[in-house]
Amino acid sequence: MRGYLARSKFNKIMQRKKQIEYLQPSKYFTCEEAAETIVQGRKVTKATESKKYTYRCSGAVYDGKWLGGFRHGQGSITWSDGTKYIGEWNYGQPCKKGKISYTTGDYYEGGWANNKRCGSGTSLHVGGSIYTGKWLNGLQHGYGHESWKNSNEGGEYKGYYRFGMKDGEGIYTWKDGSVYEGNWS
Repeated sequence: MRGYLARSKFNKIMQRKKQIEYLQPSKYFTCEEAAETIVQGRKVTKATESKKYTYRCSGAVYDGKWLGGFRHGQGSITWSDGTKYIGEWNYGQPCKKGKISYTTGDYYEGGWANNKRCGSGTSLHVGGSIYTGKWLNGLQHGYGHESWKNSNEGGEYKGYYRFGMKDGEGIYTWKDGSVYEGNWS
């Protein structure tokens, strides 16, 4: 029982840390980038055009479709640190389906809305964790499956998340075979 309580407390701390990290402002998909091309006063037309553009504010390079001053349609952007997003854009924001790959090897592939992970998607961290499930506003939200292959504790969780935290019915299985099935809050 003591091991279960320690693991439970550790997992709550890690979940809180993860939630705080998600709330930090992103250095990707910035308002400054969007404003730079809109301010240039490009005329909005109904047809999209393909063009490559390097942002002065961030050094990011966008290659894809445009509608006026907006990234719109299929396109990719590579930031100066090597992080790359490939996917759909809607009036300057990533939307529908897309993939962001970080130089660390981590990536997210799936749905986007309002510059954030949204809908169904998969996030992989080279440290060994992988999450496949629902997202809302950049946080795990809804049913999902998360596993930790390379960590000391290992294990997997199948169940519900609410704003990045395990919440509701779920099953957590530890590397040693211990299982908790029940309600998380």
